[in-house]
Amino acid sequence: MKKVLFVLGTLLFGMVFSFTSEANAAKHEHLMQSATAYVGSTTGHGATYGFYNVQYSTVAVKKKYGTTVPIIPFGTAINLTESITLDGANISKSSFTDTGLGSDYGSYWIDFYYGFDSAQNRTNASLFGVKPVSYTASY
Repeated sequence: MKKVLFVLGTLLFGMVFSFTSEANAAKHEHLMQSATAYVGSTTGHGATYGFYNVQYSTVAVKKKYGTTVPIIPFGTAINLTESITLDGANISKSSFTDTGLGSDYGSYWIDFYYGFDSAQNRTNASLFGVKPVSYTASY
């Protein structure tokens, strides 16, 4: 009986803590940021934490200055203010799974993952160019 009560208490505590932390996450709005596209492995920097790159569904973001930590946490979902077309796919949501340099772009630049490194994906990513996007993220 003590084990059952302990398990139930632990689950209840975990649920309350989970709801509280989600409720306390601040919604950040990043307006008119640069968006680019890249190709590479599905195991980006976030893979260590279980966040893998998925073609057209995930993005990279800059690292915090002087660290390897992304400025927006891995796994954070984003909602684009306006959907964007990536190689024929209409995208309005994504999540952060990788980091990149983006040194020529704004602080909250994002880099859409265009898939593994192949001639076709490189061409498509290059044709994407640089586009302005606005998005929100809760973290």
